[in-house]
Formats: sequence, C-alpha cells, structure tokens
Amino acid sequence: MDDAGTPRPDATWSVSNANIASLASDGSGNLLGVTTGQVTLTATVQGLSGQTTVTVISTTITPGTTLWKSPTVSGFTTQQMVQASATADGPEIFALDTNSSGDVLVRTFKHDGEQLWQNSIPQSTFPGISVSKMVGDNQGGVFLLGTGQDSAGNAYNQITDLNAIAGARTWQVNSLQTSFFDTNVAVGSTGRCTSTRSTASSTSRIVLTALTAPLGH
Repeated sequence: MDDAGTPRPDATWSVSNANIASLASDGSGNLLGVTTGQVTLTATVQGLSGQTTVTVISTTITPGTTLWKSPTVSGFTTQQMVQASATADGPEIFALDTNSSGDVLVRTFKHDGEQLWQNSIPQSTFPGISVSKMVGDNQGGVFLLGTGQDSAGNAYNQITDLNAIAGARTWQVNSLQTSFFDTNVAVGSTGRCTSTRSTASSTSRIVLTALTAPLGH
C-alpha cells in the first residue's frame, strides 16, 4: 500500500510454496490455501521487496470466530463501522475514526479485511462541526453527519456525501440559522437523503431532501 493506504497496482507478488498456498489470479496478492503449512509472501515495487509469513491452517470456523483485524491508526479512535452498498470494485465496509482535534479519518475494507483506501479529512473542512455519525448513501458511498456552532454561536448541522472512489466529496450541505435539520436521516434506494427540518419561527416540521448531486439539493 502507498502512504494513503491504497493498494499499489504496480506491485508484483510471489509465494514460496504454491503447494501450500497459491496466489489469486487477479494480481491482488491474496492467497488461496491448498494445504496446511507456512509460506512466505513477497511483494515487490520498483525493486524494493517486503515479505511476510503466512500460516495456512485446517479448522472448522465456529460462529463468532474473529476472521481478521484492522490495526488501529495512531491518535485516532474508531467511532463507527457501516456496511456499504455493493459496487464494482468498491468497498464493503466503511470505518469512521476521529481524533481529539476533530479530524476525521474514513477507511474502507473488503469483506476479507483488505483495506482499499483511507481519506484523512482535517477539522478545517468542517469548521465548528463535530462529525460523529456515518450512514451509507446506497450508492456505494457514505454520508458524514455532524453538529456544531458557527462563529456567531448559532447551532447548525451538516451532511457531507463521500463517494466510494477514494472518499472524494460529492456534495455538502449545511443547515441555516433559521432552518435546522435533524441528523437522523433516512436514505432511499436511489441515494436520496431525507431528514425532518424545523424553522426558527414555528414548531411545524417540513421535509429536507438532499439528492446525490454535486449541490446536494
């Protein structure tokens, strides 16, 4: 992987004993167990190589068995994990991490624990906002939901849509001082994000609809 946590497509892979484990044909470096034993898996990028030892075991997996673990990121705490909508070559799991400065780290994984990418988003992207919740957008991406205050001390909420390709921001919408929406959102099958919204002059409720479009309206 590179510094952003993205797999290197130019990596070449080799395994020390194909009678114990063989390499997957897709060039991902994944191993397929053949029989019990140990092998050395080697990855080479631009003349530099790294190795790890892989043990192949034969056992019956019982319910609740840990299949894989993701290492923690220094300074960050995982707040939430959500399942992504299936897309071609997209992630299957999103993880939301935050640190004490309010910075956000979004990581994505396949079902086997392989990390696809991670996107570090500084707190300055969400001025005055504390991101604490994540919801799948049913388009393979994810909504980040946060609450906070503006420079005048007015409370407001924010919804940001990140796509499945490296977590690029598709759109972002903020509530206004006179129109405060709820971060408990409902997401439809087409990716439409709907939330209740109240006005400052009335207790009546109206519907806020945010579409998966660049403007989020």
